[in-house]
Amino acid sequence: RAVIPALSTSAANAAEAPGDLATESEPVMQWSELLVESARIRVRKRKAVQEEEFTEAAQLKKQEVSVGEQIEALQQQAKEAASAGLPEEERRQLEEAKRKAVEE
Repeated sequence: RAVIPALSTSAANAAEAPGDLATESEPVMQWSELLVESARIRVRKRKAVQEEEFTEAAQLKKQEVSVGEQIEALQQQAKEAASAGLPEEERRQLEEAKRKAVEE
């Protein structure tokens, strides 16, 4: 059976980027890497179920939940990092647009 290696977070690569770009893009990079890791876990879990390796599937399910929680946290950080660079008026307008969209 093929083994898919785990994806490691490359904070070192983000640190090599110039200036504030590294700090602003780090949560986005980690978030995107975790999305890929989540997809890999789902594929491995489906394969484990097909091969009736239910213990492995259960372990992968736990990993899937953990990665999902990390994705949610990093998604929030990425949103905050993206909006931190906006001027106050734009940020206020964006928040108002979000509120209206949720109300609809």
